[in-house]
Amino acid sequence: MAQVVKVVPREDYRLEIELDNGDNMVLDIRPLLQKPIFKPLFDEAFFRRVKVDEFGGLEWPNGADICVDWILAQSSHREARAGTA
Repeated sequence: MAQVVKVVPREDYRLEIELDNGDNMVLDIRPLLQKPIFKPLFDEAFFRRVKVDEFGGLEWPNGADICVDWILAQSSHREARAGTA
């Protein structure tokens, strides 16, 4: 299974992600911001403190995390929508 090897926070709650299989993607995490654990990410300085965790997912200092399975699922959904357009 692919893992995140690099993450770069971008504007508008998007993360530029590089996977160990060579894939790159931009992940929009705005839908997650309604969950209580992600609310601190509304502070842009805190949002930018994202890092790759030991499992190849993403995490923030407050314990909020995004597993690589969810990241890959978002990529699959985006590709499916692009294929139907």
